[in-house]
Amino acid sequence: MKISIRGVSCSGKTTLAKLIAKELGIPHIELDELFWLPNWEQRALHEFLNLVQDKLEKDSWVMDGNYSKVYNNLKIQYDYQIWLDYSLLKILLRYFKRTFDRVFFKRKICNGNTETIRSLFSSDALLIWIFKTYWKRKRELSKLEKKGVNNLIIIKKEGDIKGTIEFLRRVMQ
Repeated sequence: MKISIRGVSCSGKTTLAKLIAKELGIPHIELDELFWLPNWEQRALHEFLNLVQDKLEKDSWVMDGNYSKVYNNLKIQYDYQIWLDYSLLKILLRYFKRTFDRVFFKRKICNGNTETIRSLFSSDALLIWIFKTYWKRKRELSKLEKKGVNNLIIIKKEGDIKGTIEFLRRVMQ
């Protein structure tokens, strides 16, 4: 089974992907982990796309991320696309909780990188990115719904996650 997980930053894409990977016993592809090198250096596009393509060639996987570089340059065949479609308030609450944890407890992410107080106020800060992309992601999801895309699963509340995993488990058998 091949599953793509999309949604706004801080919606819980990676957390859900890890959970699904564990529950279904399939590999997890974390696009952030493949894209970001130590010291927040970006991997060269061709190298990044090659790494992703290699991972996508497996029979089963769950991939999280919104990288248009991936979706526009690679032909991705997935069985299900899951969108986390939470309210802006929920996203912001998750952002503050996650950022506090990462900054003050120095939790490492993406190849050993860490977030700092300074990074919270940079021009490419995650909070700014959320505001730049929240409505864009909503429009992307709306377009998919209008097209009637098959196998689109929309999660609007965390309580839907358990049922979604149970559904995927049944379909996989």
